[in-house]
Amino acid sequence: MGRVVFDIKRFVRSKHTYEQNASIQRRMRYKLLDMLRLYGKLEFESIFEFGAGNGEFTQLLCGHIRYQSYICNDINDYGLNPSLIPHMRYFVFDIAEIHSTPLWKMRFDLITSNACLQWLDFRQTIGQLRQILAPNGLCLLSTFGQANCQEVREITHYGLEYLSLEAIREILERYFEIIVLEEEKLCLQFSSPLEVFRHLKQTGVNALSHKAFLSKKMLECYQARFHNTLTYHPIYMLLVYKS
Repeated sequence: MGRVVFDIKRFVRSKHTYEQNASIQRRMRYKLLDMLRLYGKLEFESIFEFGAGNGEFTQLLCGHIRYQSYICNDINDYGLNPSLIPHMRYFVFDIAEIHSTPLWKMRFDLITSNACLQWLDFRQTIGQLRQILAPNGLCLLSTFGQANCQEVREITHYGLEYLSLEAIREILERYFEIIVLEEEKLCLQFSSPLEVFRHLKQTGVNALSHKAFLSKKMLECYQARFHNTLTYHPIYMLLVYKS
């Protein structure tokens, strides 16, 4: 399978249609909030959210917790208005370069992100998060597993390289105590194969540098093999700082 690269320009173009089409990502952020509630900790001094995008998860989370400082980050400025969220600051940089920013010297009680880690080097990012997490701090994260959009990968021969749940567990155990690590598989049904790819375009999920040409034959093959379905494979993590 060809390795694909995230095309940020294409993802930015999708931002205005993302929220109305990203039902899976919406489900995921409510799942993360429920995990935090069940753990019983809803008050934090400092919070860092990376891959904040338009701020949908930011606003949901801030409506249910107490905090003193909330720092958001994304690789692009999505126009999230800091005045809408009390005590929030927005930094634009590549999370892979966090070691060269002022945030590297800070320590956060909660680090969180929804549906972003799949674009990053998982092992490197997890190590960086451990570095900026305060003692007894929490990480609340989600990503996607190997079955994610598997139908599209089989038809186009392109797709992100996802980790298995066990590979994720192995990496996490080096840095954190794992409170929650679970997965689910969700199947969306569409009226046609073209609607599948339109959905991907509108959510930015197919924001890939390889321009895979969708022929009539490919669309017919998609319908015959997968009956216009699309699989999502969310993975959820709640982690505690480990000395």
